[in-house]
Amino acid sequence: MINSDQDSQKDAQRDIVLQLQDELAKQKADSESVIQGLNRTSANEIIQLRQTIDLLRDELEKTALNSEQAVQRSVAAVTDEIKSLRETILNLRAALDEKDHEKNVAVQKVTQGLSGEIVQLKKTVSSLRNELEIHKADARDEVQRIKVENKREIEVLQGTISNLRQKYEEQSTS
Repeated sequence: MINSDQDSQKDAQRDIVLQLQDELAKQKADSESVIQGLNRTSANEIIQLRQTIDLLRDELEKTALNSEQAVQRSVAAVTDEIKSLRETILNLRAALDEKDHEKNVAVQKVTQGLSGEIVQLKKTVSSLRNELEIHKADARDEVQRIKVENKREIEVLQGTISNLRQKYEEQSTS
């Protein structure tokens, strides 16, 4: 019976080992199935990511090309505007120089015209000053003559007053 117990223990252990081997094989198959599923998922994801990278790369190249074209258009527009502004500046400088020349010519004409008038006015002022001096001298002489005349008249009148007082006093005392 010991043999048979030992045999039954060995059979039971074999059964356990077989069960464990079956379970291990199932787990291994399940793991391989999961790993294959993950590999397929990863492969699909990698393909999608590569496609996305290609699309983004194409988009980036298009954007870079569009940006470069926009920059070139902007540079061309600015260059044209600068050229136009330079031409405008040259035209304005020429017009300003012409106006400045016209102004200088006009100023010279006016100055020449006024020079003769200034000379004439200076002569007139000098003549009027001389005439004024003569009138002042005549007026001073006249004032002096009138003062002398008034002084004589005052002296004559004072003499007359003095004579009349004496006569009045003589008549009053007599």
